[in-house]
Amino acid sequence: MELLGLTLRNFRNYENLSLKLKPGVHILLGENGAGKTNLLEALEIVSALRSHRTRNDADIIRKDEREAFVEAEYERYEVKSSVSVTLQRRRGRVMRIGSGKAAVSEIIGNIKTVLFSPDDLMLAKGAPSLRRSFIDREICQASRIYLDNLMRYNGVLKERNALLKRIKEGLSNSDILEIYDAELAKYASLIVKKRIETVKELSNTAAKTVSELSGERENFEIIYSQEFSETIDEKDFLKLLKENYNKDIQRGFTGIGPHIDDLTFKMNGMSLKNFASQGQQRTAVLATKLSEVTFLKEQTDEYPILLLDDVLSELDENRRIKLLDFVDKKGITTFLTATDNSYIPENIGIRHYVNNGKIT
Repeated sequence: MELLGLTLRNFRNYENLSLKLKPGVHILLGENGAGKTNLLEALEIVSALRSHRTRNDADIIRKDEREAFVEAEYERYEVKSSVSVTLQRRRGRVMRIGSGKAAVSEIIGNIKTVLFSPDDLMLAKGAPSLRRSFIDREICQASRIYLDNLMRYNGVLKERNALLKRIKEGLSNSDILEIYDAELAKYASLIVKKRIETVKELSNTAAKTVSELSGERENFEIIYSQEFSETIDEKDFLKLLKENYNKDIQRGFTGIGPHIDDLTFKMNGMSLKNFASQGQQRTAVLATKLSEVTFLKEQTDEYPILLLDDVLSELDENRRIKLLDFVDKKGITTFLTATDNSYIPENIGIRHYVNNGKIT
C-alpha cells in the first residue's frame, strides 16, 4: 500500500491541511506544541479509530468548531481509495471508505499502522491493560475475524458483568448466568488461542533483534500469561466460569478470561518488569515494536505505516541506528517526529518543518 495524501480540517491545531505524500521516511521537525504528533494522531484515527493521547473526541476537535475531519488517500494494487473519519461533538463519528459509509470492522486494518512513542517504553513494566491493548490492536489489524470475536466477547462480557451486579444486589437469579457463559467461553477460547499464536511469533522475531542489539548477550522472550489456567479449550473455560460463580457474584464482575490476561516479558529468564535495567527494557520494547512491523508484513503481505513519536531522543545511538537502518532498508513508509535534526542522518528521509499547524 502507498499513502498518497493526508487531509485535515479543524483537527487539533490544524485548521486546514492538505499534504501530498511520497513513499519513504517523512521527518516532522519542529518545537514542542507545533503540531507534529497531531499528524501521527490523525493517521491513528483513520487506521485504528483511536488515539494514543485521548479517548475523548472533543479533545481533538479544534476549539469553537463542531467537528473535525481527517482523510487519508492511498493506493493498493493499483486501485486508489481513501478512508475518512468525521469526529462530531454531539453526534459521534461518520466513517467512510471512498464515498460510502463504513462500519468499524471495515475501517480497522484497512490502513495499517504501528506507533512507537515514549509511552511505549512503559509496555514492559506498566499496567496489564497496556499489554492487552497492544496485542489486540496488532491482531485486529491483521484479522477481521479476530476483531469480530473480540467485539462479540466484549459485548457478552459487559452484559454478564451487569447481571452479576444485579444478582449481588438481589435483583436477579444466578441461574441466568448460564445463558451468557456458553457465548463467553466460545469467544474467549478463540481470542486466547489467537493471542498465544501471535505472541509466539512476536517473541521469536523480537528475540533475534534483542540478540543483535546486545551482541548476543541477552535472551528475550514474551509469554502469554493466564491467571487461572493454561487451557484454551472452550469446555474448560465454561467449567472455570461455573466454578467461579460465587466469586464473580461477590465481586460483581467476571474474574477469568482474556480481559484480565497479561503478557510477561523476560530477559535472561528474569521478569523484565521487576529485574531488568532501563537499557534492557528499552531494547526489549524496541525489538517488540519492530516485530510488530514484521508480523503485519507476514500476515497481510504489506508493511504497515510506522509512526515514531519523539522516540529517537529516548534511545541511545546503537538503538537509533538499528531502528533507522531497519526502516530505511525495508522501504517502510514512516512518519518520525523530532525537535533535534542531529539525531537523523542527512541521507535519510524527507524533511517537513512544522510550525503552529503549518507545514513547509
